[in-house]
Amino acid sequence: MKILYIEDNAVNLSLIERIAQMNRHELLSHDEAEVALETLAQDASIDLILLDIQLAGDMDGIGLAKALRARGDQRPIIAITAYAMVGDKERILAAGCNEYLPKPLPIAEFLQLLAKYDPAQRPRPAAASTPEMAPVPVVLPATRRKPAGRSACR
Repeated sequence: MKILYIEDNAVNLSLIERIAQMNRHELLSHDEAEVALETLAQDASIDLILLDIQLAGDMDGIGLAKALRARGDQRPIIAITAYAMVGDKERILAAGCNEYLPKPLPIAEFLQLLAKYDPAQRPRPAAASTPEMAPVPVVLPATRRKPAGRSACR
Protein backbone atom coordinates (compact mmCIF):
# COMPACT_ATOMS: atom_id res chain seq x y z
CA MET A 1 0.00 0.00 0.00
CA LYS A 2 1.23 3.48 -0.77
CA ILE A 3 0.88 5.88 2.17
CA LEU A 4 1.43 9.64 2.43
CA TYR A 5 2.22 10.87 5.95
CA ILE A 6 2.00 14.60 6.59
CA GLU A 7 4.01 15.17 9.79
CA ASP A 8 6.53 17.78 10.91
CA ASN A 9 8.01 15.84 13.85
CA ALA A 10 11.01 13.64 12.93
CA VAL A 11 10.49 11.23 15.85
CA ASN A 12 6.87 10.52 14.88
CA LEU A 13 7.87 10.16 11.23
CA SER A 14 10.59 7.66 12.17
CA LEU A 15 8.11 5.47 14.07
CA ILE A 16 5.67 5.38 11.15
CA GLU A 17 8.52 4.66 8.72
CA ARG A 18 9.54 1.60 10.76
CA ILE A 19 5.97 0.31 10.92
CA ALA A 20 5.49 0.87 7.18
CA GLN A 21 8.72 -0.98 6.36
CA MET A 22 7.80 -3.92 8.60
CA ASN A 23 4.48 -4.23 6.78
CA ARG A 24 6.02 -3.67 3.33
CA HIS A 25 4.17 -0.42 2.67
CA GLU A 26 5.62 2.40 0.62
CA LEU A 27 5.74 5.64 2.63
CA LEU A 28 6.04 9.18 1.32
CA SER A 29 6.16 12.12 3.71
CA HIS A 30 5.82 15.89 3.76
CA ASP A 31 5.97 18.33 6.64
CA GLU A 32 3.69 20.96 5.08
CA ALA A 33 0.05 20.64 4.01
CA GLU A 34 0.51 22.79 0.90
CA VAL A 35 3.17 20.46 -0.52
CA ALA A 36 1.04 17.42 0.37
CA LEU A 37 -1.91 18.90 -1.55
CA GLU A 38 0.23 19.11 -4.68
CA THR A 39 1.49 15.55 -4.27
CA LEU A 40 -2.04 14.22 -3.78
CA ALA A 41 -3.26 16.09 -6.88
CA GLN A 42 -0.52 14.48 -8.99
CA ASP A 43 -0.29 10.96 -7.54
CA ALA A 44 -3.46 8.90 -7.76
CA SER A 45 -1.60 5.78 -6.60
CA ILE A 46 -1.57 6.93 -2.95
CA ASP A 47 -3.95 4.64 -1.07
CA LEU A 48 -3.97 6.19 2.41
CA ILE A 49 -3.26 9.56 4.02
CA LEU A 50 -1.87 9.80 7.55
CA LEU A 51 -2.27 13.32 8.86
CA ASP A 52 -0.94 15.25 11.82
CA ILE A 53 -3.14 18.21 12.71
CA GLN A 54 -0.49 20.70 13.84
CA LEU A 55 1.85 21.23 10.87
CA ALA A 56 4.57 23.56 9.68
CA GLY A 57 3.41 26.11 7.13
CA ASP A 58 0.24 28.15 6.79
CA MET A 59 -2.27 25.28 6.61
CA ASP A 60 -2.98 22.84 9.43
CA GLY A 61 -4.25 19.27 9.10
CA ILE A 62 -7.89 20.26 9.46
CA GLY A 63 -7.51 22.73 6.59
CA LEU A 64 -5.85 20.03 4.49
CA ALA A 65 -8.62 17.50 5.16
CA LYS A 66 -11.28 20.10 4.27
CA ALA A 67 -9.43 21.07 1.08
CA LEU A 68 -9.14 17.43 -0.02
CA ARG A 69 -12.81 16.73 0.58
CA ALA A 70 -13.84 19.99 -1.13
CA ARG A 71 -12.09 18.90 -4.32
CA GLY A 72 -13.70 15.45 -4.17
CA ASP A 73 -10.73 13.41 -2.94
CA GLN A 74 -12.22 10.35 -1.22
CA ARG A 75 -9.01 8.60 -0.15
CA PRO A 76 -9.11 7.57 3.51
CA ILE A 77 -7.51 9.97 5.98
CA ILE A 78 -6.32 8.87 9.42
CA ALA A 79 -5.61 11.77 11.76
CA ILE A 80 -2.71 11.03 14.11
CA THR A 81 -2.61 13.90 16.56
CA ALA A 82 -1.80 15.16 20.03
CA TYR A 83 -5.12 17.02 20.00
CA ALA A 84 -6.97 14.91 22.52
CA MET A 85 -9.15 17.39 24.39
CA VAL A 86 -12.92 17.03 24.62
CA GLY A 87 -14.39 17.85 21.23
CA ASP A 88 -11.14 17.52 19.25
CA LYS A 89 -11.97 14.09 17.84
CA GLU A 90 -15.41 15.23 16.68
CA ARG A 91 -13.96 18.40 15.11
CA ILE A 92 -11.28 16.42 13.27
CA LEU A 93 -13.73 13.81 11.98
CA ALA A 94 -16.15 16.56 10.89
CA ALA A 95 -13.34 18.10 8.81
CA GLY A 96 -13.27 14.95 6.66
CA CYS A 97 -10.95 12.50 8.40
CA ASN A 98 -12.13 8.89 8.41
CA GLU A 99 -10.30 7.88 11.58
CA TYR A 100 -8.70 9.53 14.61
CA LEU A 101 -5.75 8.23 16.63
CA PRO A 102 -4.33 10.16 19.58
CA LYS A 103 -0.62 10.49 20.31
CA PRO A 104 1.20 8.66 21.72
CA LEU A 105 0.19 6.32 18.94
CA PRO A 106 -1.66 3.15 20.00
CA ILE A 107 0.33 0.74 17.81
CA ALA A 108 -2.12 -2.19 17.87
CA GLU A 109 -5.02 0.05 16.84
CA PHE A 110 -2.87 1.67 14.16
CA LEU A 111 -1.97 -1.73 12.69
CA GLN A 112 -5.66 -2.66 12.58
CA LEU A 113 -6.44 0.53 10.66
CA LEU A 114 -3.60 -0.10 8.21
CA ALA A 115 -5.06 -3.55 7.52
CA LYS A 116 -8.56 -2.09 7.18
CA TYR A 117 -7.51 0.37 4.48
CA ASP A 118 -4.93 -1.82 2.70
CA PRO A 119 -6.32 -2.75 -0.73
CA ALA A 120 -4.34 -6.01 -0.60
CA GLN A 121 -6.10 -7.00 2.64
CA ARG A 122 -9.64 -6.42 1.41
CA PRO A 123 -11.61 -9.51 0.35
CA ARG A 124 -11.95 -9.77 -3.38
CA PRO A 125 -15.52 -9.96 -4.71
CA ALA A 126 -16.53 -13.23 -6.32
CA ALA A 127 -16.57 -13.15 -10.10
CA ALA A 128 -20.15 -12.59 -11.17
CA SER A 129 -19.55 -13.92 -14.68
CA THR A 130 -18.60 -17.41 -13.49
CA PRO A 131 -21.73 -19.25 -12.36
CA GLU A 132 -21.40 -21.90 -9.69
CA MET A 133 -21.45 -25.28 -11.40
CA ALA A 134 -23.03 -28.32 -9.82
CA PRO A 135 -21.03 -31.54 -9.98
CA VAL A 136 -22.05 -33.81 -12.83
CA PRO A 137 -22.62 -37.42 -11.79
CA VAL A 138 -20.64 -39.97 -13.77
CA VAL A 139 -22.70 -42.97 -14.90
CA LEU A 140 -20.76 -45.98 -16.05
CA PRO A 141 -22.43 -48.46 -18.42
CA ALA A 142 -23.70 -51.58 -16.73
CA THR A 143 -21.62 -54.69 -17.34
CA ARG A 144 -23.19 -58.03 -18.03
CA ARG A 145 -22.37 -60.69 -15.54
CA LYS A 146 -22.62 -64.33 -16.24
CA PRO A 147 -24.95 -66.25 -13.99
CA ALA A 148 -23.19 -67.96 -11.12
CA GLY A 149 -22.54 -71.67 -11.40
CA ARG A 150 -22.15 -71.80 -15.14
CA SER A 151 -18.78 -72.17 -16.66
CA ALA A 152 -17.84 -70.51 -19.85
CA CYS A 153 -15.78 -73.49 -20.89
CA ARG A 154 -17.47 -76.80 -21.66
